[in-house]
Amino acid sequence: MSTNHPIYSTKVLKALGKLHKKLPKKTDLLIRGSLVTMVRVCGGKNCRCLRGYKHRSLYLSQSSKGKLKMFYIPKEAEEAAKEGVLNYRKIKKLLNRLSQIHIARLRRKIFS
Repeated sequence: MSTNHPIYSTKVLKALGKLHKKLPKKTDLLIRGSLVTMVRVCGGKNCRCLRGYKHRSLYLSQSSKGKLKMFYIPKEAEEAAKEGVLNYRKIKKLLNRLSQIHIARLRRKIFS
C-alpha cells in the first residue's frame, strides 16, 4: 500500500492494514450459518435417552432461497465447523467495517 494513493488518506490506509491483518488465513474454513445443538430420543428400549439423558448432536442451520436447511455435523468435525462459522462472522464484521470506512471517505469527498 502506497501512502500516496489518490483515494485514501494515510489514516485510512493504516486502518485498512489493521483490518487486513485480522483476516483469517487462506486455509481457514469459512462457513455461513449458525450452529444448533439438537436433542432427541432414539427409541432404543434400554437406552438412557428414555430416562431423560437425551442424545445431543450438532447441526449447521443455513437459509437458502428463503428456506431453512439443517446439516448434521459429525463429532469429529464439530471443532472445524465452529471455527468456520466464527471465521465467517469475523470476515463479515470486517467487511462491514471496511464498507463504513469507504462510505465515510466517499462522503468526505462529496461534501467537501
